[in-house]
Amino acid sequence: MKREPKLIVYSRDKKKFGMELEKMIEGLVSKENVAIYRTIPDLTLRLRVPLSESAIAVLYISDEKDLKSILSIQSLLIDMRIVLILPNRNDGTIAAGHGLHPRYLSFKDNSLKDIKAVLARMIEVEKTLTGRIAKKDCPYEVKKYSLKKEEMENEQKRQQ
Repeated sequence: MKREPKLIVYSRDKKKFGMELEKMIEGLVSKENVAIYRTIPDLTLRLRVPLSESAIAVLYISDEKDLKSILSIQSLLIDMRIVLILPNRNDGTIAAGHGLHPRYLSFKDNSLKDIKAVLARMIEVEKTLTGRIAKKDCPYEVKKYSLKKEEMENEQKRQQ
């Protein structure tokens, strides 16, 4: 069964760009698979709870202070695929953002179309991977069962 990954979204922005970003994300996956956090403490609490499934973090950084706060919890983001949206194109901001090892880096002044395309692809890849994992487990069980069946047939032949 293919399951949607969880999207963990951090955005303090309740203005136009932030709201458009949230609307775009909610159009990609079902609402129960999207968690939006407006503060670093709330995001930190969520990230400290182990995830039972894969997750993608969409981090919209509104300013330098926000970036420093996200960098302070970077160890909690280590196993997540990150889409990072930075507030500007300053060399220092970009260098700091790369410290989070994002899969995709964008900027506030970019179109949401690119971010949507990247997220859609990441979600599709994740669905495929979870599907493969489920299929991978299934043949093993079937093979294991069929070996037992063959052993039983061999045992019956020996007894005759």
